[in-house]
Amino acid sequence: MTIKLVTIIFVSIGTICISIAILPTRQICGLERKHRFAWRCLGALILLFLLGYLYYGGQLLIRPARIHDLMISIIMMAGGFFVILVARLSLQTLEGIKKIADRERHRALHDELTELPNRTLLYERIEQAILEAQRDETTIAIMLMDLNRFKEINDTLGHFYGDYLLQMIAPRMWECIRQADTIARFGGDEFAVVLPGVELEQVINIAEKITRAMEEPFHIEGNSLSIDVSIGIALYPRHGTDSDTLLQHADIALYAAKKTSGAFYSIYNAELDDHSMKRLMFTVELREALKKEQLVLHYQPKYSLVSR
Repeated sequence: MTIKLVTIIFVSIGTICISIAILPTRQICGLERKHRFAWRCLGALILLFLLGYLYYGGQLLIRPARIHDLMISIIMMAGGFFVILVARLSLQTLEGIKKIADRERHRALHDELTELPNRTLLYERIEQAILEAQRDETTIAIMLMDLNRFKEINDTLGHFYGDYLLQMIAPRMWECIRQADTIARFGGDEFAVVLPGVELEQVINIAEKITRAMEEPFHIEGNSLSIDVSIGIALYPRHGTDSDTLLQHADIALYAAKKTSGAFYSIYNAELDDHSMKRLMFTVELREALKKEQLVLHYQPKYSLVSR
């Protein structure tokens, strides 16, 4: 094998390595936004290297190769290996960092038990839905759902059954809503649903579907558990124009649904707000009276005339 042939082979290997390094470099430019310009400059340099390799290889085809050409070709081949290793390792490192960041963001925005969006992500989804509703002049419905007698199940059977029940509820709820809707765990045994672009009739239908779905028994470790739910509903923009107000009004409607016999859902109205304010003021005044010992106890003794 002549020096010229060996030299051409080494230069060709280096050229192939340089060519392969272009793809991971382009992928890095798509991943790395902060230093995208620097990686694009590196990509341009790799293209210049490729042109240099091709030019040098072409020169070797038309002239005799000498010992120093062999040495240069070895260096060029090593340079090609170096470039592709750096590009591939950099891509793997950035992909690993992105996966870790995505995993941490998912953990920060989702409930660990149910894998549903948590309160933080719920607020983001509501704000996003409000912006879209303002643009399209549509209605948003916010539902808050509470599991009745969940504390009784949790205290009687233990937290294992309670946690398992919460995990089984989410799939049933997904079957009752649309793909564009959001289900979130609001806290404890409360769930929130965001329904963008809906009319009141659709909201009521979804509430009824959720209620019927929850009426089916949950089978856990040989036990059949039955629960019912209460749902509070608030509508944008009728009942509020920001996430805090909508959730607050949905919570007031939820309380009304829990207190009304035979009602599984309630839609917010101003009268409920007045009742909620009176209830809050009564609670505050009662606590203040307890602190100041302003309560007076009266009792009516009962006597049995027969035994007396």
